[in-house]
Amino acid sequence: PFNLNYPVPETLDPGSYFVLAQVDPEEKIFEGDKSNNIYWGSSLTLGPDLAMTALSATFSKDGKQIVIHDSVKNLGRYPVRQPFRISYYLADRVLGTREVSSLSSGETSTASLSFPLGSIPLGTYGVLARADAEKTIPDMSRANNEFRGNEIQIGPDLAITALQTTLLPNGEQVEIQDTTNNQGNLPVHDPFHVAFYLSN
Repeated sequence: PFNLNYPVPETLDPGSYFVLAQVDPEEKIFEGDKSNNIYWGSSLTLGPDLAMTALSATFSKDGKQIVIHDSVKNLGRYPVRQPFRISYYLADRVLGTREVSSLSSGETSTASLSFPLGSIPLGTYGVLARADAEKTIPDMSRANNEFRGNEIQIGPDLAITALQTTLLPNGEQVEIQDTTNNQGNLPVHDPFHVAFYLSN
């Protein structure tokens, strides 16, 4: 085996190429069979390298929209000269997209967008962003085109945030003060109870 690091010519346009090796291209060696002097290697793609580098999701103040913050970077040495889209998913549901018009080598595009919750059922969901899901860009590596962000919980989230107890002077009663908050993005419409227990 022979290893060789060969610089990629800067004049090559973006696209897919095959690497070919040929023994004795000048045909100086007499051989009975020259049909096996050429070997086709694997293909490689020269072009930009889109990478999703950040993704997070929160709720709007009214809890009716999901706010997405994301970043995509071109890690390749070739610029992206045509528009491409970033698609956002909540589990297997498409939230929406945004368009990036172009991206130079080493350049990062960041954005914050809001998408309505609509009729998404209550539950816990993971957020995912995918650059160029349509594969319109000759990307050098698609392994970094996706980024999984945080999980979000759609629905109410009841939490007891404070509890104070005082034994009254007669020793026969306990005064209880508690604070219950809804930390979720949706209101609680039905009545519910808060139960108190005495444990040793």
